[in-house]
Amino acid sequence: MAYRYPVLIESPSLYKFLSFHIFTMAISLLKGETIENLDFTEGMVLVLKSNKFNLTPVVERLILTRIPLYNSTGDILLEIVFRKGRNVIFLNDRARKAIGKGWGKPKIVDLNPRDVDKWWQSGITISVHHCSTASGLGRYQILLGLTTVCYFDKRFPGGATQLKYQDDKGANILQDIVSVCVYELSDLQPEEQQAIKSGR
Repeated sequence: MAYRYPVLIESPSLYKFLSFHIFTMAISLLKGETIENLDFTEGMVLVLKSNKFNLTPVVERLILTRIPLYNSTGDILLEIVFRKGRNVIFLNDRARKAIGKGWGKPKIVDLNPRDVDKWWQSGITISVHHCSTASGLGRYQILLGLTTVCYFDKRFPGGATQLKYQDDKGANILQDIVSVCVYELSDLQPEEQQAIKSGR
């Protein structure tokens, strides 16, 4: 199922259509579903919140949670991946039109085990800041909490128009419904702006 942006979902069965260009009220995104008509462009910060973050392995197989951002032509601008049993965050992108599989060069970032334990107890906030660069394509600044963990250079033009929340059966890394907001960087609290800017 796809949600028409911008929409505030108070429960899986209740929809309220809003007229905000940028949604500063939380959207509840259910596992396996999509926010469409997203307008996430340069200078904005996309924030996902989950009261659950559990990387504890449960079985001897690959179990992933994926959060891909798509542009209007179907390219994956950024895919954030967590894997059961690994204290890392995986990042990649993917071309829709390609002779091969279209994937770019993956980036793997180790997470501090103490932070993972903290997030396991209190939940996690995943933020993506769309930064400008001299190349014009920009790059993404990835933050967990207010800590910048890495940057990811964009290969494809344009902003993100679609956000998905995909979860392998049995993953349960994040909660079934995550909270999503999009802000202009300049609209955030001064200490939050400073934390993001200082990570550049």
